[in-house]
Amino acid sequence: MREEFLIERKETDVYNYISGRVKVLETMLFTRETFEHFSTLSMEELRRELIDTSYKEFIKSNELLDQAIFQRFYSDIIDMEKYVSKGFINAFFKNKEIFLKIKKWVLSPNAIETIPLYMELRRFAEEGSGDFPIEFHESYMKMLLFKENPLKVAMALDIYRLKYLVNNATLTGSDLIRQYYSTYTEFELQNIFYRLKGFMDSRLVKEKDLLEILSTVFEVLPSSEFSRKAVGIKNMEQFREFVLESGERSDLVLKRSLIKILEKGKFINIGLEVIFVYLKRLEFEVETLSMLISGKKMQMSKDEILERVSVSYA
Repeated sequence: MREEFLIERKETDVYNYISGRVKVLETMLFTRETFEHFSTLSMEELRRELIDTSYKEFIKSNELLDQAIFQRFYSDIIDMEKYVSKGFINAFFKNKEIFLKIKKWVLSPNAIETIPLYMELRRFAEEGSGDFPIEFHESYMKMLLFKENPLKVAMALDIYRLKYLVNNATLTGSDLIRQYYSTYTEFELQNIFYRLKGFMDSRLVKEKDLLEILSTVFEVLPSSEFSRKAVGIKNMEQFREFVLESGERSDLVLKRSLIKILEKGKFINIGLEVIFVYLKRLEFEVETLSMLISGKKMQMSKDEILERVSVSYA
């Protein structure tokens, strides 16, 4: 497997230095109380307070505040690439970017790539010959098959991305990371089905399209509990009944479930899991900050902002 996508778990003692450093970085992450406090501040007050945190070197002005917080996240990712495999970072923290590239090649076949890695990845996606994760080729071929229907293309992307995450989580050999993505997949599949029902009710998806998407789910994620429960659906009415019985799970419920799994990392003092837990918690923090800033720009109230950002930190 190419270095950029190789999942490599090193001997535990290799992580001695970075694990200690990460434990220090974790103490700088914001708490629920911090976010509640931030919600009461003006944009200028928020900027001044963030300047006293680990975001300070990235903040230039209020207008660029939302960009600054993501720059901090990307900076930490680049820093962690010195201590873990590139494949680990690409798999769990850059996977959307990669799959969106593949979608672009399907929908815009005349698009030009100049970066050597993406040029080679594109050839693999199209031809299946090379040393890349097989999900990239499989997803390309399925999206190509669905090309005339953008909704089906988007669904295929989401389904194959879940397979990619689950398979890479298994390759880490970490029970915590496997549990994280198993939980994530079940929630995401349920949400995919709920969105699919909405498209069906709006007449944007016909029964033939529905059955093709379901067939893709059963083929790509046969081990998923939610997928197994849905096997046997043969028409729209059965699908509608299944989705209504399953209900919709909010992003807040998903985030709380994932954070509960990450909390188990408190008892792991060294190893790959320490880095994974920190970066995921930082990712949640940055996403929450971004939504908070967006709410302030829209002049939402404190209560509206707290509801919108779904603060769920312990």
